[in-house]
Amino acid sequence: MKMKTIIRYIMLALLAVMMGSCSIIYEDLDDCPSPPEPEPVVNTTDVTITYNLSGVIESDSLMEKSLGSLSSHNYDSYFFDDNSKDFALKTRYSNQGTSLTIQGEMNINKYMNVAITDVKETSQVTLSDSSSFTNFSINNILADSIGSHAKIMYYALETMNIDTLNREFTVNLSPMNSVVEVIIDTTAATQIVKNVTVSIDSLYTGINFSNDFLYTFSRKEIVKTYPAVAIEQGKLGFVGVGFPSPEEWYYTIKAALTTGETVYTRIKVEEKLKPGEKRILEIKMNESGTIGDQELQQNMGMSVITTWKEGHTYEPSI
Repeated sequence: MKMKTIIRYIMLALLAVMMGSCSIIYEDLDDCPSPPEPEPVVNTTDVTITYNLSGVIESDSLMEKSLGSLSSHNYDSYFFDDNSKDFALKTRYSNQGTSLTIQGEMNINKYMNVAITDVKETSQVTLSDSSSFTNFSINNILADSIGSHAKIMYYALETMNIDTLNREFTVNLSPMNSVVEVIIDTTAATQIVKNVTVSIDSLYTGINFSNDFLYTFSRKEIVKTYPAVAIEQGKLGFVGVGFPSPEEWYYTIKAALTTGETVYTRIKVEEKLKPGEKRILEIKMNESGTIGDQELQQNMGMSVITTWKEGHTYEPSI
């Protein structure tokens, strides 16, 4: 009986120790600091983007008289999700120079950035729906003949993988259209010619940023140059601004004569017009209102020369 009593006391003692241990563990946990909160996921970052106009078409007195000042630019920058191609963000900055730096907070993501200048200020073109990068484009207005572009427009297409390490970007914009200056010496025809106009044809009609080839040709149209500018005695200057050409292109000189007749001379230019190019063409007009003699006409590819009196209708074939 005594042995059983001893065993009983030993078991009670062990039980007490175990209960004491649990109490100690509980108290220690209660005194310990709470586990750290998980760090918040960073979804945005500060971004700096510098836009520069490159290959700037230098203005001259003839361009300034026709287009006005080209020193100020309006920048529109579109960001599209690189995966879904959906619209993500747009910024606009007006009255800027040839360089613009913007800073702001953006969501961390991979974007396709389309930067353009002076498109909304050029009434001869339209900008497509910007809800998606797919088929995002700029096109001439739909017409058989349009006026010259009012501005030299610039563009850039850039992929931006924005994260906490990649936060500074430089984007160079290039001209998307071209300039043609036609200088006509009318000295020999001043007695018979009362009015001269010039037009250009066979140029691209638009630019599609989601198209690998970029430029598009959807229809044949005529681009009318700005009205004549007297640049010196007997010489008239004409400025035309439009998209570049796929291959050869043409310009047509329309001379209204004092006799009531009208003379069209359509001249082929075999060397294609490149983006950002300023092409200067100088020619002489004969006393009859035509350009050059028969040999020169053949060498210059003058494919259409027609004379008729007012009241008749004629459209040069394109």
